[in-house]
Amino acid sequence: MKRILIALTLGLLVFGPLACGKDNVSINLGLLRHKWNVVSINGEAFQYHGQSGDYYDFRTDNKLYTHSTGIYDTLAYVLINGGKSLQLYNIQNGQRLGWYVLDIAKLSSSSCILHKCDGPPFCILDSLSR
Repeated sequence: MKRILIALTLGLLVFGPLACGKDNVSINLGLLRHKWNVVSINGEAFQYHGQSGDYYDFRTDNKLYTHSTGIYDTLAYVLINGGKSLQLYNIQNGQRLGWYVLDIAKLSSSSCILHKCDGPPFCILDSLSR
């Protein structure tokens, strides 16, 4: 009896996370799709601390509406890498142009950290809060 319980426990430990993998993507979308306040945006030669009224608004139509540094922008987004990264597309005249990927370093109900580092000094870190 002990061997059966051990085998079942090991099976759940090994295969349980694989069975739940697809659910994690929808949970991430649910957490992501909100209007977030910009805490900070840090890039290669750019550091910005969010001001009142700055936001990233991830909508259910897979568009990201942003306002920071006094500039409005609209991007299309798709979750990739099992929900661990965002692929972002510029939109011009209704067409997707170019793309870049940001990894989701942290996503909770109160904070979101998007990160990409192709080796120093080319790193991006966007910090958002709700």
